[in-house]
Amino acid sequence: MSCSDESNISEPCLPAQGGRNFSDVTPATLHQLTEFFVEQSASSRFSDFAGILRLHGRFSSQRTAGKNTFAKISDDGGSAVPIVIASSLVTGRGVVTGSEVVVTGRVRIASSQYGLEAKLYASDIEMKDPSLVSQTTSELTRQGSITLDLFRTFPSKRNLFPNSIPLDVTVIHSSSAEALVYQDCISEISRLGNTVSINSVSVNMLDAVAIAAAIREAPDTGVLIVIRGGGNAADFVVFDDPRVLKAFAEKNSFRITGLGHTGNQALLDMLSDYSANTPTQAGTFVRESVGVKDRLSDDLVKRLDSAVQERNLATRDANRARELLLWALGGVVVAFISGIIISRFF
Repeated sequence: MSCSDESNISEPCLPAQGGRNFSDVTPATLHQLTEFFVEQSASSRFSDFAGILRLHGRFSSQRTAGKNTFAKISDDGGSAVPIVIASSLVTGRGVVTGSEVVVTGRVRIASSQYGLEAKLYASDIEMKDPSLVSQTTSELTRQGSITLDLFRTFPSKRNLFPNSIPLDVTVIHSSSAEALVYQDCISEISRLGNTVSINSVSVNMLDAVAIAAAIREAPDTGVLIVIRGGGNAADFVVFDDPRVLKAFAEKNSFRITGLGHTGNQALLDMLSDYSANTPTQAGTFVRESVGVKDRLSDDLVKRLDSAVQERNLATRDANRARELLLWALGGVVVAFISGIIISRFF
């Protein structure tokens, strides 16, 4: 069989023994070829629909650039697919973070040194439950930026740092490649050794529903920490979501936030018992708080010991004074009686 045989064009063409029919390519070209072959395969499997799919799932927080919105569609299992869609479609359909939607579009495959990524370029988006469209549209402002009236409905309380040993600490953090953020936080807490018990909870930090569920399911005692690394301002809108705020406000545990960097602010910080500038600072606060309580406890014990010693000394001195008084009174009585006897007989 010859490589020039057109009847076998679908078969791989291997160079003849000793031949030099190799193709010289660059990494970029190889990635392009990979994308092409995968997209061709996907289109052929969905040829009846011209390669168009309808993706069902939950709309995650978005980032807008120009006329397009970059978001993710996730399911309850934590899997997510990035989408690119016209911002006007998202706004027009009344879609907000957490909405259950159906997205129509064509799959594109991106190949890079990190692997293959499937991305859906959407041509339309619609609410899964049409009855929610008008309701969601009317509450779009409340979902994106909570009003003061709604904020006032949350419990206005401040929880005290717990005294329990070992101290239970729950850390809610991103399930994406932010392992260093989590490690930076718990590395500080881990220095306390066996005096703390750390529970790690990873969630999609762009999914308000998942974050609210993780907060509600966390223990209602000990310390609850919500952390995430820095990012675009749009990535922090999820921490203004009423569902996340309500779940956080109702917790009885000591609540700490460490969201992004110093410049990142969210309404969730206003409900926390301590708002750290960074995830690392959140861990440092826990370590130092436990250390301060230990020092206070040691100081209290020393003060109690000192008070007991002072009381014992005071009691001993009082007893001695009482004994001396009794001896003095006894001497006076003896002298008085002796005087009476002497005067009567002499």
